[in-house]
Amino acid sequence: SWIDYRFPAAPQYFVGRKRLIASLIKHIIEAEWPNVIQIKSRSGVGKSSVLVLLQDKFKNDSFTELHDARDVKSQIDFFNTIRRFTKSKDIPQNMRDVEKSLDSFVSWLNSKRGIFIVDQFESTFYNSDVFNAYETLATFFLKFPKQLFIIFARKDDLLTTYDESSAVSLEKFNNICKQYKLD
Repeated sequence: SWIDYRFPAAPQYFVGRKRLIASLIKHIIEAEWPNVIQIKSRSGVGKSSVLVLLQDKFKNDSFTELHDARDVKSQIDFFNTIRRFTKSKDIPQNMRDVEKSLDSFVSWLNSKRGIFIVDQFESTFYNSDVFNAYETLATFFLKFPKQLFIIFARKDDLLTTYDESSAVSLEKFNNICKQYKLD
């Protein structure tokens, strides 16, 4: 039905995109630089399905957090996602706490990796506090190139996702990411 079409394909039903998926998996397994990844495409092309497939692929040997950025409406929501990802008992209160949580989490990971996956990232473009929190988080991840990966999926059809009145700039963010285009 139409409703089923609107949701990401479950991993067992995912087809296609073999080259892209292989590149993403290789990038993570071989701990290629940078460990900040962006998957971009037009609306409805399959970014969410790719993210679900990646989470499924790494669920047994990594700690993953897949969430929809549309559900992150404030820094409190953002801090809660960090708590879930880092398995912390405490919710960070600021970005310094986030950095400390990541430091502790990496020590706890041992030989595993942590993969933080953000879908619908373009939804943060009109909330500069949330966008800046994710951008700062991405820079924190750069300290841990072998242990942590962060994957952002966003629409790149600018007419629907971004305009000049937005309070954010993607320049820094784009410069620290490896970008994969989903055609």
